[in-house]
Amino acid sequence: MEIVAAALVLAWVAIILLAFAMAGMLHQLRDVQSALARRTVSGGIDVPQELPDAVKPESGRSHAAVLLVDDSCAICAEAVPAFASVAGTGSPDIDFLLLSRKPLEKLAVERGDVRTVVDGDAYHLLDPGWQPALVIIDGDGTVLEAEPAGSAEAVRAGLAGFTARIPG
Repeated sequence: MEIVAAALVLAWVAIILLAFAMAGMLHQLRDVQSALARRTVSGGIDVPQELPDAVKPESGRSHAAVLLVDDSCAICAEAVPAFASVAGTGSPDIDFLLLSRKPLEKLAVERGDVRTVVDGDAYHLLDPGWQPALVIIDGDGTVLEAEPAGSAEAVRAGLAGFTARIPG
């Protein structure tokens, strides 16, 4: 009888642990669903919350070109130098910045024309689901577009198309 009681107790402990695991998985699933719900049909993203000031254009600039990067992203090592080179010759109305969740150790920017911002919350708000991503923000903090920046050519083409649309 003692073996049966011990097996019953172990079974209940296993059921309780499985219930906690299921609750955690449901919580993560709801996070994913809410992130997907923010996506617009055009492939951009709609950010319902107010963006932190760190990723908004600095005063005197009308737009911000934000490159979302991560040290673990192999493609980012190619995209960052292309982004920095365009920033050096870009419009003075555009604020160029790299945004990451954690401090960048492998990806370094040699030019002073690019700000580096480390902000996990802002990254989470802007993250379209791929890396690197080029996100364009206007002076009011509205996300205008988000697109993949999977190569140096994609970064240059995305920034060229964007700068051509800026008035002035």
